Amino acid sequence: MKTRIAVAALATVLASMMIAPAATPSTGTVSATAPLVTWTGSVVGGTVNPFLIVSPAPQLRCVQPNACDDFALNVALGTGYWQSHGKGAVEVAIKWTYDGIIDLDLQVLNAAGKVVAKSIAVDSNSESVFIPNAPDGTYTVRVIPSNTFAPGAGSGRVSYDGLAQIESLAVDPPGTGHPKLPNLIALPPDGFHVASALNLIPIPVNPLVSCYPEETLQNPSHPTKCLRFNQTIANVGEGVLELRFDMRGIATPSKSDDLMYQRIYNTDGSYTERLADRYKFHAVHGHIHYVGFGQSYLFHNDAGTFNHTSRAAAVRIGNKVGFCVGDIKFQDQAPHDYWGKTGNGPRQWAFPTCNIPKDINPGGPIWMVQGVDVGWSDVYGWNLADQYINITGVPDGQYEVVQAANPTHSVVEFDYADNCSATVIRIQGKVITALSSSASVPCPA
Repeated sequence: MKTRIAVAALATVLASMMIAPAATPSTGTVSATAPLVTWTGSVVGGTVNPFLIVSPAPQLRCVQPNACDDFALNVALGTGYWQSHGKGAVEVAIKWTYDGIIDLDLQVLNAAGKVVAKSIAVDSNSESVFIPNAPDGTYTVRVIPSNTFAPGAGSGRVSYDGLAQIESLAVDPPGTGHPKLPNLIALPPDGFHVASALNLIPIPVNPLVSCYPEETLQNPSHPTKCLRFNQTIANVGEGVLELRFDMRGIATPSKSDDLMYQRIYNTDGSYTERLADRYKFHAVHGHIHYVGFGQSYLFHNDAGTFNHTSRAAAVRIGNKVGFCVGDIKFQDQAPHDYWGKTGNGPRQWAFPTCNIPKDINPGGPIWMVQGVDVGWSDVYGWNLADQYINITGVPDGQYEVVQAANPTHSVVEFDYADNCSATVIRIQGKVITALSSSASVPCPA
């Protein structure tokens, strides 16, 4: 949900009251004949505090006794495994229930205690890392509670699932590859509210005000009734969606150097780049936005005739001003369930790394990189500013909210036919009831 949250203070939970978490089982082995190992566990007491603040990244590390959970991972692939099987990695991942607030971190340490991989960004339901051509040996997989506070979480104990598995990263011989294209799909909209929250944080829900001040002031229509909901766009293709922004355009808004390129990787390890779109720098949010990532529409419900195939028939069109694209939610639901299966990527793009320049060339481009890896989705939560459809003056009744991914086809992807989804809702004053949803519908033209 792009909450970008960490916590303001440590919990005052007494160590004597803590129950040490324990992975079940506590150890496992990945081998050529057993390429997948799974376990479950829980963490508690890392930080439990309802007063959350924006922070560039969580820095809390096992600060309370028994706060972290360790799993002993043995890699026993044998001598010459990677040479005979080609380039690859051992993936280590954890996942938990996503609510936009709870956050866990992941570290992998070798037998000498050195951190060989970590994923510590905020706002997700998962952390995933690759250990390229992992040498045989014993590793400690450490799960660290960054924030365990959430409404109804009780003691702050958070359960998680863990896995380690072999991922093949082998490439074709040079010059024989083909493009590995992303495939963007929109998941059905959900989490409907005519209410607001604390903007970056989906609590507490305020039913009295549904539009944030900046939305009312910035929008010429000055909305007073905003339909808020979650937008989720996933990448279920063969390759990553990687977008590269030349940041020099921020300093020269009057020039046409606000360029956004799509990098497309090939199966032989090479890549090409193409001009995909232009970006906007959103001063209020403090980061670069890709405007063409998604679009939402409100139609009268007419699923039988699909009147939503025309933009002209829309009752209202969403006002989303842009997207700071990242790996937010791991796809673990059918029909696109990557948990325990190969083919997904690690968590590459997340706050704050999606806002930090990656390549700086003196006198030349300053590149910032965003994207969505295979098996991940980007989620914009209902509580975020600009995440709404203006329904001021819209009569009560039955409607259809259509969500489109890549609506202008500015990004090259494998299939454009599966880019739209829809949810039928009933509007009764400020009460929104979701009636049904469709994972794939025709997109508005």
